[in-house]
Amino acid sequence: MSLILVSCMLVSVAMAERASQSPGLFAPRVTMSDVPLIAGELDLDNSQTEILRQLFLDYLESFARNKAHVLDQLGAEPPISAGDDPDYRFRREHRDQAARPAREMDMDDIDEGDIKRAQSDVLAAFNREMEVMEGRQVQSSPRTKHIRAWQNQQAAAWEELLESMHVTLAGTSEGHWPAVVRALRRRNTPWKPLFVPEGVSLGALLYAHFGREHESVLQSFDAIERYDIEFDEALARRDAIMAQAEPLRLDAVEYEYPERMISTSREQIDARMALWRTNEAHIELIMASLPKQDAAVFRQHAMEAMYPKLYGKGRFERAVEYALAESNLTGQQRIDIINLYTKYLAVMSDVNRECMNTMRLAEPEIEFQVVEDMALMQCYRAMFSVSDTTEGMLRLAELMELDQSLTRYHRGQLRAIVGSEEYESWPAFAGRPSGDDPARGPAPDSEADMSVIYMKDMQTPPGG
Repeated sequence: MSLILVSCMLVSVAMAERASQSPGLFAPRVTMSDVPLIAGELDLDNSQTEILRQLFLDYLESFARNKAHVLDQLGAEPPISAGDDPDYRFRREHRDQAARPAREMDMDDIDEGDIKRAQSDVLAAFNREMEVMEGRQVQSSPRTKHIRAWQNQQAAAWEELLESMHVTLAGTSEGHWPAVVRALRRRNTPWKPLFVPEGVSLGALLYAHFGREHESVLQSFDAIERYDIEFDEALARRDAIMAQAEPLRLDAVEYEYPERMISTSREQIDARMALWRTNEAHIELIMASLPKQDAAVFRQHAMEAMYPKLYGKGRFERAVEYALAESNLTGQQRIDIINLYTKYLAVMSDVNRECMNTMRLAEPEIEFQVVEDMALMQCYRAMFSVSDTTEGMLRLAELMELDQSLTRYHRGQLRAIVGSEEYESWPAFAGRPSGDDPARGPAPDSEADMSVIYMKDMQTPPGG
């Protein structure tokens, strides 16, 4: 058995194991930690807060019982197999026919042209299957039927909870109810971000930095409210699409439907990107509602949150901070370092701006290409890329290399200013990028913004 086939089999097993566990499908809409937040927002008294707490307890206890029941149902079902689909034999014959030329090759007399022809045959078969299966009704597993029943049950339970809250707490800051529902959705969404900008709350950034009662925040209330509403609409759409598509995607993985694997993943990626675009669109709108100085501060926080690898402090910036704060510098050295840092920021501003625009195009392309390649690997046992690398992907790689090159150059200039002996005496944390795991340190002999875990940090005996 070839190494490639073994690798594909291992990937298939791992994917099947992951398919049986999708936490996003089995998460409650609220938790008990939401009670004090809602009570504060609606200005509830002690008796009203206790009523709210009891409503949540009843909801969560019912949720736990029903979740245990549906998981028991899922556990009682026999394992799903691609062979359960009556049409699987025809698809398998189609795939075997495409792979036959590669299997019949003389491995002792094979050249690059033979490999490319074999890949072309497999890719043509893959694309033919994709065309035939597009929009076609496919096998649905018993698992999906149980999940759909569970989803309908929980949607009804959620509406019942909201109605009970409205009735029981009628007259308590009713104008705040829409904001409360939006906050609950944002706090308890079961789907973790795939893209960093997807999970950023611009309103929370503003409140965290300035405070809710700051004059600038009060002045930007209308802009923040518009943002909250539009973001909530995009979040609700994403969560609905994820919940609808995920069981279909899981079925596609186990029944080996490449078209359905790809189409459901595309729906999910597009829904996630809508959140990213909503955040980007509202940065400028919120800035326009703030005084100029506060707008600049807000933008910096927003950029650092959405693009931490671009706007967070990298190894050079952290080294500059350490030098200015901890090193025994002369007045001229301090001036030279500040001038160097100013020039670095000016150069990186243009690089980061282009990199940000390129990431918006390239990151979903990268994720989608991974989905396509995994579908090809699982269904055709072939390990090569379905699509060519896009211009966006290539440009992103070039920009990342340019970023590292500029970092290396400016760190070299910093070394020249302070002297090699002083530079080499700095501790590892002086060059650790912001947001990096504090248990890690920079890779030895590397100027890149990457890190390693040292084995000594992993070998501490229990209790030691």
